[in-house]
Amino acid sequence: MSRLLEAENMNQPDAQTAPNYVTCPCQYCSGKIEFNANQLDPEGNTTVPCPHCGLETIIFVPEQKVPPVISGDDFHLRNAGEVDAKLKDPNTKDESFEDVVKSAQDAAVLVLVY
Repeated sequence: MSRLLEAENMNQPDAQTAPNYVTCPCQYCSGKIEFNANQLDPEGNTTVPCPHCGLETIIFVPEQKVPPVISGDDFHLRNAGEVDAKLKDPNTKDESFEDVVKSAQDAAVLVLVY
């Protein structure tokens, strides 16, 4: 009989949800404050003493920063060997300053993506 009760309890949702820890800055000293977002009051502002400066500050869940999407027209995939060769033997004598800057920007994007 106890096995039946155990099986029934396993099908029940947990009363507690997993913690959702996030970090936001103190509005006074910009110190980072980590807290469980599940414990925020959805009806109003939640204030806590900052562990860094001691002042009462509002805690909040910061917006997620989403990286910009690079369109196919702006992004040209190059293999690492091609980039390595260009870095070892730059040939910019016959290129305009704008073209050199554009090549540098393309290389920087490739490094960030890689």
